[in-house]
Amino acid sequence: MADIVHNYDLNKFVIIVDIEGGESDLINNELDVLEKNCEIAIIEFHEGYSSGVKKAKKNINNSTFELIECVEGINVYFNKKYHSEI
Repeated sequence: MADIVHNYDLNKFVIIVDIEGGESDLINNELDVLEKNCEIAIIEFHEGYSSGVKKAKKNINNSTFELIECVEGINVYFNKKYHSEI
């Protein structure tokens, strides 16, 4: 993800994640890039696909992201770096 952000000069973006269990890998391995550049993250967690989901949720909850909505496994996070009013 860091290469994509750099190659396309993505200083700020919104991400929608529904990758059937891969969301935990994305968060656990790329959280630093997300914290630096991602304004809003919409993530569907697939509890049964990966043992890393619990770790991913813990990591994102302890980051610059704040959970603002959760509906049927779909979580919407605002990055406090960009949304200081939260």
